[in-house]
Amino acid sequence: MSDAEASLKWLEELLAKATPGPWRVAENEWNLKARPWRQTGGIEADLDLEVPAILGWFTRPSDQYNAALIVAAVNALPGLIRDYRAQAALLEEAEAKLKANEWELADYAKTVANLRDDSDVVTCPSCGYESRHVERFR
Repeated sequence: MSDAEASLKWLEELLAKATPGPWRVAENEWNLKARPWRQTGGIEADLDLEVPAILGWFTRPSDQYNAALIVAAVNALPGLIRDYRAQAALLEEAEAKLKANEWELADYAKTVANLRDDSDVVTCPSCGYESRHVERFR
């Protein structure tokens, strides 16, 4: 298992155990009245409750950006994991096709090298005939 795949698995386990999203910076009036300190903010999740659940409090004004980052990351994580896995599958498929066609690519590379060579005689990539009729590809 790659480091990236291990990290994704760990993040998925954390997501499965954490409070389900979406999360948001606290905006519920009741939660804001229940703040433990003045000028305190929070992170909340609805959970189909009358009053959203508070997941955490922050006290410094600059922490609102930290809270916004945490909320955005948690909410985006399932989609990012899904997109990463889709791209990894496409890459794996492309690599498999590349390996299956490795000999064709090697022949193509030789042909390109021949075409770029300064000699007058070139091997045609389609018929294998050595001739000047492929010179137009130089």
